Amino acid sequence: MGFLISGAVGSNTNEIDTVPTQAVGTVLEGSDGFYEYVKFTATASNGHYVVITGTGDASGITTTNAGSTYQKVGIAQADVTAANTYGWVWRGNGTSLGVVANGVAAGNLTTTATAGVLGSGGTAVQGARSLAAGLTNTRIAVTAATLMTVNV
Repeated sequence: MGFLISGAVGSNTNEIDTVPTQAVGTVLEGSDGFYEYVKFTATASNGHYVVITGTGDASGITTTNAGSTYQKVGIAQADVTAANTYGWVWRGNGTSLGVVANGVAAGNLTTTATAGVLGSGGTAVQGARSLAAGLTNTRIAVTAATLMTVNV
């Protein structure tokens, strides 16, 4: 969880809301990077990567839904157990924990066929880089020097 530097006072980046407590698209800066408030349109696990549409809807990123147009990417900060709920995703400009496919070496990350899990061989996720090799269903340290996107 980030320590609030600027943005929405009282925001807890680890909570999932059944009704929005912020405007979707609100960005806050924490001590470990930038966060964006989104509407989750599907379930996701803490640490799973999501693709964020222009309207702020978020769902687990795959090679298929990454598509061919520019989209934002974030990491879910809590378990999302129901669709149509709201919460914060980590967008980058620091270090966080994300789920990376088993055996994928440290380095630049791409989409995979598995929703929410980055790896190699798919569409490049600009800014996403793992700091260690991937382990099955385990969050590892990841970094993004910029805000994560696909199809720039």
